[in-house]
Amino acid sequence: PPTPEPSPPGERGTGPASRPEPDPSSRPAAAIVPVLAPIIVVGALMGDVLSQLEWPLVAASDSPGRISMRGGGSAANTACWLAATGSEALFVGCVGDDLPGREAAEALAVTGVRAQLKVDPSRPTGTVIVLVDPAGERTMVPDAGANCALTPRDLPRAEFQPGRHLHLSG
Repeated sequence: PPTPEPSPPGERGTGPASRPEPDPSSRPAAAIVPVLAPIIVVGALMGDVLSQLEWPLVAASDSPGRISMRGGGSAANTACWLAATGSEALFVGCVGDDLPGREAAEALAVTGVRAQLKVDPSRPTGTVIVLVDPAGERTMVPDAGANCALTPRDLPRAEFQPGRHLHLSG
């Protein structure tokens, strides 16, 4: 797949494969103070297929656009941005036994996120197609894939200790 491009926080594609290095001068000082207690983030990890359309989508026809692939999933994105602030982030999620799942696990590690990933041998890693029209409006076509296999039994009970934070997404 093509090399992911960074996106600003809050936009699609801010996940494990595309998290830019934070610029401390661009944020208020309080926003970059790391949380010392580990933050457990539970939820979706997705591969985003982003299509920036050149003009409005035309049904039953070709609609040219720029296509890129980026890491995504709101929980995975949150864990990456927490790590970018220097906070300790533990991401808990599920991926398929496939190349996108292995690449996502590697990308999380590179960004400083500790990951506990369940691997589902029967479902692919989640993917979402994001169509962005010329005005910036987004239409998403998600396939949760292996994300649906995460169960309460997969939670790292030993990690839930007093003083720790939980971010639950989904």
